[in-house]
Amino acid sequence: MSNPDEITIISNRSGADLRDIVIDAYRTKLDEAEREKFQKKNAYAKDFRSGEVYVQLQENVRRRRVHVVAGFFRPGLYEFRKSIVDGLGGKRSPVVEELIRDYIHTVEGDFAELLKILDAARRSGAQESSVYFTYFPDSRQDKKDEPRVSISAKLQYNQVVNAGGGKLQRFGVIDLHSQQEQGFTDLPVDQIEFKSIFMLYVKNIVDRWQDVVLVFPDPNDFKKKKKFAIDIGLPVAIIDKDKETHKAAHTEYILGAR
Repeated sequence: MSNPDEITIISNRSGADLRDIVIDAYRTKLDEAEREKFQKKNAYAKDFRSGEVYVQLQENVRRRRVHVVAGFFRPGLYEFRKSIVDGLGGKRSPVVEELIRDYIHTVEGDFAELLKILDAARRSGAQESSVYFTYFPDSRQDKKDEPRVSISAKLQYNQVVNAGGGKLQRFGVIDLHSQQEQGFTDLPVDQIEFKSIFMLYVKNIVDRWQDVVLVFPDPNDFKKKKKFAIDIGLPVAIIDKDKETHKAAHTEYILGAR
């Protein structure tokens, strides 16, 4: 077991709930004396009226190993935004919804907060840092598939590496969009695949497991996960879709297979 005196687990604001779960799971592995030493630590963050994010670490991290849980969704803000939109009644429109969404909370704001946490840890003398993503922002933008577009997944990796400097040691991610993204950085990338955990959960709550059909949202997704489908022995369906815009996809047809 790692020395709890050497470890700090913190998060940005959107990762706070998951951070607490991780900390509780870690503390159960400590003996009583170690548990008293290991406390929850957090970063203080706030938004200025201009939209800028201010970050300050609340604890001394000098010579400590800092693990950052990076979340990109805040249930409280989502519900607050929804209540505002619902309160508009007949004046509700896609334009108003988009304005409210962007003003209250953005993934880019969470990402900026993460970068400043890593930078603060490096400047505060942390021994090393690692970052674990609930999902990796811009993961789907992993290639130049149209003229004059950014490979922004690579850009995001670069920003995280630059913020952490030589102290950043490892990435942890859940379900990358494409496996080649692990080569966007020279640092180790630990990918956690959610499908196995999800299917175990489904199997426990479904009475007639033999009636379940595993549906893949596109042929490329099936290519990546067909071994999993074969291993669990379920019939599968594959959706062939065509994206008309970035926000809309049209389903052409559904293929069935065993």
